[in-house]
Amino acid sequence: MSFSRLALWAAHRVRGGGSGVRVAVAQCSTQATAGDGKFDVKMLQFLACPLSKKPLRYDASTSELVCDDIGVAYPIRDGIPCLIPDDGRLLKQDGESKKS
Repeated sequence: MSFSRLALWAAHRVRGGGSGVRVAVAQCSTQATAGDGKFDVKMLQFLACPLSKKPLRYDASTSELVCDDIGVAYPIRDGIPCLIPDDGRLLKQDGESKKS
């Protein structure tokens, strides 16, 4: 199953089959895999930390999404955020999580 089809199936299952959700997910997955693989910062308005449910910020220097609230950074691979809690890494307590 391709990424786009998997994303559509997941959105359909989670949202109860709403057509608007399927279109939005299809557009995001197409944009994320097309082109040069860079992260689209416009996606930040839709993303949240899977653990704290707080907003994330994009750190371009490390290509990660950072949750400053709990000090966890999630990798971005080929323009696709990996928001699986096991993929996140704890930030050091010496202020690295407070970068702006």
